[in-house]
Amino acid sequence: METITPPIASTGPVLRLSWKRPLEVNGILLKYKLEYNNSYTGKRFTVDIPPGTNTSSLQALGGTTYFFFLRAVTIKEGPAVSLGPVTIPEYSEYCSN
Repeated sequence: METITPPIASTGPVLRLSWKRPLEVNGILLKYKLEYNNSYTGKRFTVDIPPGTNTSSLQALGGTTYFFFLRAVTIKEGPAVSLGPVTIPEYSEYCSN
């Protein structure tokens, strides 16, 4: 699930992702690994997220599509689950919010 917060003052849009804990953990959950890229740069980013956390936020670029893949990590990485794609709307240079 994702939530997009429009830009406010000098801050760009923020994309917040959330997910549920895996039904079968297959050991002690050590972390989540969130991998993503976007249609603008194509560069891949990886973020390690603590096991008790089920959300992640990032500053996003308007008019850009993001692709997300989430893995639960125990002694080894589990299969990736897609959380996207998510397209951020284009916003005017000066938002009224």
